[in-house]
Amino acid sequence: TMKKQEQNFAEIMSAEEAIAIRKDTEQSIVNGLTEEGAGVYCSFLPETLEDKAKMFNAMNGGDNTVKEAINKELHVLDVIVQPVQVQNEDGTQNTCPRVSLICEDGVYSATSWGVYNCIKKLNALFGGLHFETPVKLIPYEVKTKNGFTINLKMV
Repeated sequence: TMKKQEQNFAEIMSAEEAIAIRKDTEQSIVNGLTEEGAGVYCSFLPETLEDKAKMFNAMNGGDNTVKEAINKELHVLDVIVQPVQVQNEDGTQNTCPRVSLICEDGVYSATSWGVYNCIKKLNALFGGLHFETPVKLIPYEVKTKNGFTINLKMV
């Protein structure tokens, strides 16, 4: 009977832990909807329905990847940056920035620290990331100790 009691206790603990995890997840989902700004940087104020659609579509990844645009000139009008969870090959997760470049010919997105760091420098240089006259940037690959990253070069 002692073994049976231990087994029941283990099952009860697992059920309690499962309930606690479920409640944390539910709360996190709700908080993600109600937190001010929801953890997103947008270079323009989305007031009109058109602006909100532009922001929504860019946040969902856009039409293209920045990697597909290596060595292609991009005419950037606005930038959206949001944290996203990325799963590593070993199953662990990291939070990384997803940068969406809103260009004259569409949206180009990258989950890349290299692109993010270039955008930070651009922001510091221009005092913002909304451009009435597009900024011309060319993505290029840079070799790192762990492979490659993407940087941006001004034209």
